[in-house]
Amino acid sequence: MSLILCRQEPVKHPYYFEGLGVRLYSSQELCYVIYNNPLLVMEGFVDNALIEFIRDDLDMAFLALKLVKWQQSGEDGDELLALILHECDYYNGAEVSRFRQKLSSYRRMPEAEFLKERADYLFSRKQYGKSAAEYQKILDLPKGNRGSEVFQAKIYNNLGASYARLFMTDKA
Repeated sequence: MSLILCRQEPVKHPYYFEGLGVRLYSSQELCYVIYNNPLLVMEGFVDNALIEFIRDDLDMAFLALKLVKWQQSGEDGDELLALILHECDYYNGAEVSRFRQKLSSYRRMPEAEFLKERADYLFSRKQYGKSAAEYQKILDLPKGNRGSEVFQAKIYNNLGASYARLFMTDKA
C-alpha cells in the first residue's frame, strides 16, 4: 500500500503503523489512515510513539500537548482520534462528526460482533494471522458472550479460511 504525500512536512523519522505496514510522512497521511481504518486505530493507536511523532516530526507540539493531557485525564480515547482529525485540518467538521458516529456505532456493538467486524476487516486486508487471532478471541469468550450458534458457525468458517490462507491446513 502506498499513500500520497500532500503537505511538504520535513519528516526525519516517519511513523510506522504496523496495522497496515506503512510509514507515515505527513499529517494528511496520518489523518487518512485514522479516518479510513477505524477498526485498526480504535485500540491503543494513540500512544507515546505517535505523540512523539506528532510533536517532533510533524512539529505540532500544541496538538501533542493536548493529546498528552487528554490521555492523562483518562477520558474517552475515541476523542483523541477525532482531535487529531480536527486539529490537522484535513477533514471538515461534518466528516469528523461522521467518524465519531462510526466509532460510536462500533462501541455499541456486543463484544463478539465487534471482534468479528475487526477480524473480517483484517481478513479483507490480507492479514490472515491477525484475523485468525481475532476470530480465536471470539471463541475464547465466555459461552454466553459468543453469540448464537449460527454466529459461531460463521466464526469457525472464517477462522478456517484464515488458517487456509496461511497454509495451515491442519488447523483449517
